[in-house]
Amino acid sequence: MRIRAALTVGAVALVLIVSCSKDDDPVRPKASPIEDPTLVVERFRRAWVNRDTLALDSALTSTFGYGYGCLDSVGDLHVVLGPYRDSVQIAARRLFHLGSPSYPPATAISVTLDDLQISEDPNDPVHQKIAFCDATVTVRTPQDTLHLGGFAGFGLMRGDLAPGISPPDSTRWWISSAIEIVFVGRVPVPSPARRREALRRLAESLARNPVHMSSAVVDSTDCDSLLTVQWSYALRRYLE
Repeated sequence: MRIRAALTVGAVALVLIVSCSKDDDPVRPKASPIEDPTLVVERFRRAWVNRDTLALDSALTSTFGYGYGCLDSVGDLHVVLGPYRDSVQIAARRLFHLGSPSYPPATAISVTLDDLQISEDPNDPVHQKIAFCDATVTVRTPQDTLHLGGFAGFGLMRGDLAPGISPPDSTRWWISSAIEIVFVGRVPVPSPARRREALRRLAESLARNPVHMSSAVVDSTDCDSLLTVQWSYALRRYLE
């Protein structure tokens, strides 16, 4: 009986030791969970609502840029690239707090992002994603009220790839681009797939265009007129 009891206790002890060695290995660090990529979009949204320039800047990669794309009835994509991060910082300070010679600062900003979805970037599904949604933005100033928005997308990069993130962080996401798409002319109501395709094409244009280049504009009168109702117009006009 004593031998059997000793064997039983020994077996239980061995199981406990093995179990602890698998679950609580002090030498092998556990991998940190990767955050949901929608969270960085929410941080971006809250930065606008709170008019917080530091929070806005902390959500962006060092090469962040805006892109505006207008798809006409024959499928041509008219593109305006910029502003980029440095100009965004200047415009955000003016919009949120300082004002400009032409416009006073905002007194309130509301941002609603409907149907926010995440799509994998086929070129690098691990480190890059594309978020897209329908944005509704209201900017109130003592001078006027802007009602902006439309179909918007965000290029997302994980922190172990995103430029300007030090030290690299594989658990969080940053925004590398903000993209707006409109459709003009005899264009039927665009399907989600068609909107995503237009967004992808514009994202590729942004990726090819170096930050130091001036904004690239493909002329279209109808498209230019719609630029003033897009979310980014709230920043653009403070750079005029």
